[in-house]
Amino acid sequence: MNIFKQPAPGYLKKRTRFNSCVLLFWAVVFFTVYILYAKSAFFYAKNAATDGVELDTAALAANSGSVVVPHSDAHFDYDSSGVSIPESLVLEQVYRQGDYYRFLVPIEKVEMTNYGYYLSESYETLRIFEGDEAAFERQGEIVQRLGVATVGGVKYAMLLPYGAEIHDGELVPCGVFHGLDSNYFIDLAAAGYTGETISTYLLDFRDIPVEAEGNDLIMLIIFSIIFPIFLLYALLCLVFPRLHMNYVLLSRENDPDELSAVLEHEMDQEGVYKQGRQVYTEHYIIKETLHSTKVFKNHLNRH
Repeated sequence: MNIFKQPAPGYLKKRTRFNSCVLLFWAVVFFTVYILYAKSAFFYAKNAATDGVELDTAALAANSGSVVVPHSDAHFDYDSSGVSIPESLVLEQVYRQGDYYRFLVPIEKVEMTNYGYYLSESYETLRIFEGDEAAFERQGEIVQRLGVATVGGVKYAMLLPYGAEIHDGELVPCGVFHGLDSNYFIDLAAAGYTGETISTYLLDFRDIPVEAEGNDLIMLIIFSIIFPIFLLYALLCLVFPRLHMNYVLLSRENDPDELSAVLEHEMDQEGVYKQGRQVYTEHYIIKETLHSTKVFKNHLNRH
């Protein structure tokens, strides 16, 4: 079957054109939703796929607050309660410049504490270690260390993946700034930072996804393939009706042009009637819906 050849005029072509218009309507609706989704998801996608843009340190300092690390004799009891590991960072708590929240961070000075965190047996919470030998024997479970980094003259509490190292004067990729949780104040105080002024943002190099950026990147790729193809197919069906599934399915067992001529003849005969979405002729049953027109043999000669 030559799919680009115009079919014979008649009932089948007219129904297929109607079905193609409905198909195009939905294709346009879905493509519009895709455009709106892509507009918002691209924000996540380009951050997930990049090491970041160089941080404007002055802008960050101007848009962040500061806090003095309070004195604390207490120590957060990680071993009894633990700290939940978030599945993602919350976008509303993440510092952004334009469309970016991942940055190449110019580190002026870095100070690593003896404090860090390892996974509990449940792998759902973090517990603290203090750099003792017993803790380092568990290094296969340790996931992050606590430090303080100076960026643009401002000190930031910093989380670094265990085993990673950064140095003074280094431009470090994939830095994310997000809200400083109160639990870290106790650990900073214990590490000797009582009375130090630090930012209310925490510098995070753990490369944790921000909300659903990983999923959005995957979905954006999938939708960028599916919906444009769907729209193109709907347009082609309107111009070349033989591409529509009405003709594709019929061509497996019949010559659609011959069948169209037979249907055109039988539709004008007496005894043709419609019941619900089905039309009964002498030799055929036609099922009409918004999206398709299917033709079956009327083996019982029901009319």
